[in-house]
Amino acid sequence: MHQIKYALFYDFHTSPNHPGVGSKFDAEALTERFLQCGVDYVTFHARCNMGMAYYNTKLGIKHPSLEKDLFGELAFACQRKNIALGAYFNGGLSRMEALLHPDWARISPEGKIYQEPLDSPFSMTMCYNSPYREHLKAMTLELAELYPLKGFFFDCMGPFPCVCPHCVPLMQKEGLEPGKLQDVISFAAASASKLADELACGLRKVNPDYLFYFNDIEFENQKKAGNYLEFECLPSKSGGYLYMQAVPRYMRTLGKPCVHMTGRFHSWSDFGGLRNLESLKYELLFAMVNGLRPNIGDHLLPEGSINEAVFSRIEEVYSYLRQYDRFLEGSQPQTEVALINPNGKPRLGNTAEMLGAMRMLSELSLQFDIVSKEASWDKYKLLLLPDNIEFDQEIAQRVAKHLTEGKCIIASGTSGLDEKRIFPEAWPVRFMSAAKFDPAYFQSQIPGLIEDMPFSFYEKAYEVKAKPGAEVYAQLLRPAINFGWNGIIPEYYNPPYEKTNLPFLAISRQVAYFSGRVFAGYHKKAPYQLSRIVEYALKRMLPKPALKILQAPSYLQGLVSSRANQTQVHLFACIPEKRGSESESIEAELPVSGLQVALHTGGRRPETVFLAPGNEPLHSWLEDEYLFIKVPDFSGFAMIVVDFPDPPCQGSIAT
Repeated sequence: MHQIKYALFYDFHTSPNHPGVGSKFDAEALTERFLQCGVDYVTFHARCNMGMAYYNTKLGIKHPSLEKDLFGELAFACQRKNIALGAYFNGGLSRMEALLHPDWARISPEGKIYQEPLDSPFSMTMCYNSPYREHLKAMTLELAELYPLKGFFFDCMGPFPCVCPHCVPLMQKEGLEPGKLQDVISFAAASASKLADELACGLRKVNPDYLFYFNDIEFENQKKAGNYLEFECLPSKSGGYLYMQAVPRYMRTLGKPCVHMTGRFHSWSDFGGLRNLESLKYELLFAMVNGLRPNIGDHLLPEGSINEAVFSRIEEVYSYLRQYDRFLEGSQPQTEVALINPNGKPRLGNTAEMLGAMRMLSELSLQFDIVSKEASWDKYKLLLLPDNIEFDQEIAQRVAKHLTEGKCIIASGTSGLDEKRIFPEAWPVRFMSAAKFDPAYFQSQIPGLIEDMPFSFYEKAYEVKAKPGAEVYAQLLRPAINFGWNGIIPEYYNPPYEKTNLPFLAISRQVAYFSGRVFAGYHKKAPYQLSRIVEYALKRMLPKPALKILQAPSYLQGLVSSRANQTQVHLFACIPEKRGSESESIEAELPVSGLQVALHTGGRRPETVFLAPGNEPLHSWLEDEYLFIKVPDFSGFAMIVVDFPDPPCQGSIAT
């Protein structure tokens, strides 16, 4: 099976009305440019979302203005030059085939074949249970038998709700109700996953070593079908840089090779966009440090000509990244905190508590993964349960095991409640109810930590009672009058009125608990006082973190990765800027000076400490289980490498 190192992804969705498709296509020249960029894997369209095929198909619809076997020429040129080729099929969209076979199109719960907006490629989608299912499978087998391929990328396989005559009887057979939207969506998701399994199973009979990825089927639902994971993220289109930083921390825990796909453009169908060097370097180097291989999306012009400006940008980016390969090869991110996310990828981009927790941990240079039930929680020293992680039997058992091993937990809000609305015995508080006042404030009792005044945390609070032996470090304050409309006047101005006896932060031996949705609040307003008090709890629960950064500017990110006898510290100094109403961008690599980092060594003595990639020796010294390193001035990114004469001890960060 091919191991992707540097990839390119080509969009080639072309209208059947476009003239001269492929007229300037030169497979030899194109593959030479791949080689010059150091590319080893390319995904290219065999059939696009318009339903047009770009090879000599006997089953599908070849593009009417294409006079050559474009995909075939590319496939054999890639084979001659030892470039792995993956075939793109759009699984959920095939416009011209749907027009030719209307019974292959899905019917929405509103009874429509066409959806608004009509100018979107998604205005007509396919039914996974119609004869299209066998047609798609047959086309992929046709392609596999014709050309030397290494993999398949199936796009747009989302859960498009369908109530057509093919789907309704199958839903009823399973006891689902076509009149219930959630039943229809769940059935559509299951239908997409079943189709993915069938596609992969059939193609593996041709070649068991094909790579498979099914876009828009959740990572954890690709257990049988997909054998690698691809994260498609244009920060200007797909949730911004915070989301870009979150998903790799989750997908790398699922046990499969991972790829990060950004784009040279600002959005899909953007033929005139060329993103700057700084953005692409940051996104793909961040991905590599987090265990994902880089992939750049591009558009091939309909006539097939080569865009030299784009290739120059790709060549420059990949040349920069390759200088770090020798340090990152075989290296894995080293993490000690698990940010618990039972519901998988969809929750990462949609919920304030996950994004707020992720932002805070990143700002504090904590080394963390985002984990669901699919991953083991055993290796982590600390579990963070943000705001509303309610316990089922499996989560309760995992948490109990974690505590039995003497490890620690930070929880907030309703995290920890079971179906009876009871916290675990290890929690320092007993749950009573949602707070009867709004807004809620907190005031710290930790001398010198933050200013001595009540502070907002901009979210809901809960009333809890401290257990005997629990230490209370902050309390809730209530207003005299709750926020809202009383029938006559709006009660809008609600200052803190009096301190309650309700804990805001309570700590026991192994559990620190906040009685408010602090991470959702941090995502909204990011008050530094809230960050400071959470940081205090983190230091209590994790007193010797893997990495400390001294004199750090607020925008600095620090990550740790490791292999047998070597640890790398990665320092990123970039700030995403809002450059347009729809666009975030990295416009500059920021300067950093006077910085020191402290790396927990797990009791090992270093052999050499240097700056990559030039192997420049760095001044360092050991003190209290930490290796302190003086970092030379840099801009944008610095990689510090520490070589050890022996492998890590059990339980150290480098394990």
